[in-house]
Amino acid sequence: MQNLNSYIKVLLLISIVFIFPRCDSILPDAYQDEEYKATSEGQSACEYLSREINADSTNCVVVNAVTFNQKVSASSFSTLISTTEALAVNNLNLVQYRAGQDTVHASLSPSAGNVNVYLTWDLDETSINEYINVEAIGSDGNIIKKSSLDLPLETYSACTELVRDSDTGLEEVVSAVRAQYKFKFEQQPYIIRFIITNPTVIPAFRVVILPS
Repeated sequence: MQNLNSYIKVLLLISIVFIFPRCDSILPDAYQDEEYKATSEGQSACEYLSREINADSTNCVVVNAVTFNQKVSASSFSTLISTTEALAVNNLNLVQYRAGQDTVHASLSPSAGNVNVYLTWDLDETSINEYINVEAIGSDGNIIKKSSLDLPLETYSACTELVRDSDTGLEEVVSAVRAQYKFKFEQQPYIIRFIITNPTVIPAFRVVILPS
């Protein structure tokens, strides 16, 4: 009887092996390996952001961002935007600002439609943990709603960089594009606000603005 029970157990195990398919055949596509191909816009953003800036900065637009001493509102908008320097569309902007300032401003006069704003800065083991938030403020003083707060995998795959840990010597592959924001603009001027988490490790940053 004991031999018969053992024989039945073996048959059951063999049946299970043949009945159940491999895991990769039952997992949904979202959980299987997938190759993400960079979009043409993502490639353009990468090319701009990776550009080697020459000594006299003639191959980029240098923007000196400023701080405000009053709130942006419908009544103060015209006065405040007149103190800012303009960001360029379809070009590399090198944004500089006074040391220690964590909230700075520039201006933008886009065409109507959807626009993607890409950012990066000099990356090392410290600065890869920092962040820059972007807000667009209209002439009524209201902040424009933005989307695409999470960096799309297509953008990530378009532009990567190796960052080395000085203590361990280990290298990590990170996205050279540190943020991407999507706005829907009207054809009018906007104040663009940059909020930097740690300006001591990001003394300047790069911005590319591309219509989408």
